Amino acid sequence: MSDEADRLFELLQDPSCYEGLNHEDLRILTYFGISLYGKTNQDDLIGRLISLYQVFRAKIGRSERQNLHGAIQNQLLEGEISVNAMLPFVLEETDFSICSTAALDYASCRPLSDEDPMSGPGEVNDMILQDRPKCRPGLFAGLLLLGDVRVNRILWDTKDIFSESEIQQIAKCRSGFLYKTTIEFYLDWLESLRGDCRDRNFGSIASGLVLVRENLMMEQVLDCERI
Repeated sequence: MSDEADRLFELLQDPSCYEGLNHEDLRILTYFGISLYGKTNQDDLIGRLISLYQVFRAKIGRSERQNLHGAIQNQLLEGEISVNAMLPFVLEETDFSICSTAALDYASCRPLSDEDPMSGPGEVNDMILQDRPKCRPGLFAGLLLLGDVRVNRILWDTKDIFSESEIQQIAKCRSGFLYKTTIEFYLDWLESLRGDCRDRNFGSIASGLVLVRENLMMEQVLDCERI
């Protein structure tokens, strides 16, 4: 390691110092720590990263946290680090947009278990059901935005665990692409509800069908199966 990497590694070993770091050092250390975990997958880093990201989330604004996620995402897509580097964003992030994107990244990039193409989506869904993430609706929306009917089958029962406010969050999520399976999921969800004037969830989900058309990158409905 270089002298700077040695310094950062020493800081990472001492969670008691995280709160006292200035914003720049906190940003650099969080990037270093997540990158290191993505490269080494060392279990003993998990507890420290949880503590570090909690401090980072509390002190650093949404825009800079989004930039950090983008930098880690680039490393993941270049094959420089493992998908485990997405876990701090999946489990500890509270911003809906960052969390949903990280869930999509994790579900798409996670190595398969027993050649099961639903390994990634299934694991994220399990996290939601176990109530581990700080932003459950963000993870759910990220999976729904994959636009894959196989993923939607996994999500069907999970949809019933969300509160009214969480459903409102999910309905506002959009990616710029319109998927046939997402439309069908919303329609099936609506048909499963009571749908009378007392059914606030019906209105929220119906609004989701309108909102998915906003800011589209192309005026087409896509039907796909994700690799």
